[in-house]
Amino acid sequence: MGYGTLMYAYAVLLPEMAKDLGLTLSEVFGVLSRGSVVASLALMAMSQVEGRTGLFGLILLAEGADMFVLYNVVFASVARLDLGIPPQRSISVITLFGGVASTIFWPLTLALFNRFGWEVTWVILGLSALIF
Repeated sequence: MGYGTLMYAYAVLLPEMAKDLGLTLSEVFGVLSRGSVVASLALMAMSQVEGRTGLFGLILLAEGADMFVLYNVVFASVARLDLGIPPQRSISVITLFGGVASTIFWPLTLALFNRFGWEVTWVILGLSALIF
């Protein structure tokens, strides 16, 4: 239910909404992609957490921003944009890289933590998300 309503519905509904509202697809998907900045700032702010309320608030902010930088934006884009290859192939490649990301970032995050501690690790991850 969550994936269907919060991810795949964008691919179907946003292009039609953009047309009805006089917006371009770039404007609509551009709004979604601004979550990268919010996600990066939330990750870096995690390095300054001192209590339960701050931790919970930043997790909610980061997870909220997560909806604007992960699969939903990419799936919606490749389903509607003419990329010269079938959308199914693009989605397969995206899914593959999603799996590779977990394989890379789990040990990388652990290595950063072991070397620098959680505070610096959050800053490094936040800056990396902003730069790349």
